[in-house]
Amino acid sequence: MTSHKLTAALATKSISLAIGLVCLSWANIASAAPLPDISGSWKIIGNQSDGVLEIKQAPSPLACKPISGKLFGFSQIVGYYCPATGRLAFIRQDNERPAANQMWVGNLSAVVQGQPNRMGGTFHAVNAGAGSGELGEYNFQGVK
Repeated sequence: MTSHKLTAALATKSISLAIGLVCLSWANIASAAPLPDISGSWKIIGNQSDGVLEIKQAPSPLACKPISGKLFGFSQIVGYYCPATGRLAFIRQDNERPAANQMWVGNLSAVVQGQPNRMGGTFHAVNAGAGSGELGEYNFQGVK
């Protein structure tokens, strides 16, 4: 076999191996652990404030399910959770003030057996007059 043919044969085998590895990787990604149920009590840290996020998920035929609940025991939340992607979003408002004061957007992580469920993302303080605190974008994380 000439050097040119040997190089071409090795290149073909390398490409075939690379394609096989990519397909194997995609199969592993597709079979990742399921996303957790969002309903329940989450220990949450929003910026520097810690407390509890209570979430109730309503039944729905839609891909993204409506959620509601309480944040820090006194603020109402309403939004959605998409079980297929783990995406969640909700607005927060205090009971005394009807205007929304924060928007929270994040994701749930895939469940690893024996490990707690986790969520994380950002919230945007958008209405200082409604009690949002200093305007801006802040991080949050939660565990259940």
